[in-house]
Amino acid sequence: MEIAYWVNSAFPLPENHFYNPDESEEETIMLLTSDEISKELALYCIENFKDDLPLFINDDTWKAYLRDVDFLLRFWKKNQYHAKYKITISS
Repeated sequence: MEIAYWVNSAFPLPENHFYNPDESEEETIMLLTSDEISKELALYCIENFKDDLPLFINDDTWKAYLRDVDFLLRFWKKNQYHAKYKITISS
């Protein structure tokens, strides 16, 4: 189980009452680039919501990044790329 703060708007689900389209791009970038959030959660977001997220719909650069997402996640999440079982609290 993973709890990630400040990325609610990276998940555009009908039952997500915290989704805000105005915050979606910033929070999706945080989800993808933060070394405190696992690559698995980032990949889950991409695999399930890339067609609904403004970041990937409106920005050709981010669309291109999808082709090399594994390489980019290795770079952005150098300490979190390989999952480690642990209990941490980060803000």
